[in-house]
Amino acid sequence: MTTQETRKRGEELNQLSRLMFDRAAILWASSIGLEALAGVSGIVVGLFVLSPNWKAGVAIIVAGIVAVAYALRIRFANDYDDAETMRRQSVLAEALGWPIGSTEFSHWRQKAGRNILDTFKVKTRDEDYYATEHPEGPKRLLEMTIESAFFTRHVYAKAQRFLWILCAVIAVLFVLILSIAPLDNISSATRLEVIYLLYLALPLLISLDLLGWALRLGRLVQSLKYIEQDMERFEQEENPALERVMRLVSEYNCQVVAGFPVLNFIFRYWHDEIRDLWNLR
Repeated sequence: MTTQETRKRGEELNQLSRLMFDRAAILWASSIGLEALAGVSGIVVGLFVLSPNWKAGVAIIVAGIVAVAYALRIRFANDYDDAETMRRQSVLAEALGWPIGSTEFSHWRQKAGRNILDTFKVKTRDEDYYATEHPEGPKRLLEMTIESAFFTRHVYAKAQRFLWILCAVIAVLFVLILSIAPLDNISSATRLEVIYLLYLALPLLISLDLLGWALRLGRLVQSLKYIEQDMERFEQEENPALERVMRLVSEYNCQVVAGFPVLNFIFRYWHDEIRDLWNLR
């Protein structure tokens, strides 16, 4: 296989992985939405007096929603893991010229599925997707990974900021509700309903894990920043050693494998701003 063929396969595999990441993010967001719907349904059933038949019917529907959400979570995990493996292989092919075997390549195309392959035909990757102009070798791999880390870090930082705002809004709502409950003009029955509502809402909020994701993204942003700084030191070298570059690339891969699935339209919304920051870097 020629160098040009290897790079072309790497580019195609990279684009397929991006489309799979998009699908995985949709699956993840759908599962979160269904879990929230199931939680809200449980709250409604808990607050309103319903006949046993209605409660049984709602319980069956909620159980079905939870089952579908769980299935979407499993599908998301599979797609995300496959997409991440494809991304790593594509980077090694594009940066170092490491060939992708025909059997392996056809396997990843089969994993992507017909819908993504059809989308790929009309949605190819931009020619200037990576800014580096270095030939194949450690330097090219280093600069490609620095660019990826830069974009990933900024996307995660923005996602974390949004989650912190969401957590703050929820906390303020809880405080307001708890502050209203003791007022003299609030009846005892209403107070009990308010407290009951809060207790019913807590499991839903815990299952969504907004605070956990915000904290996790903070740790990822810091880790990616340190990796970028280490890479920048090697970037000053004319011919950095492949072993040292691969170590940092492996550290980067270990961080993003537990990354946050960002929906494509959200990434596009932030892309130009982050691209401007990259150009000023």
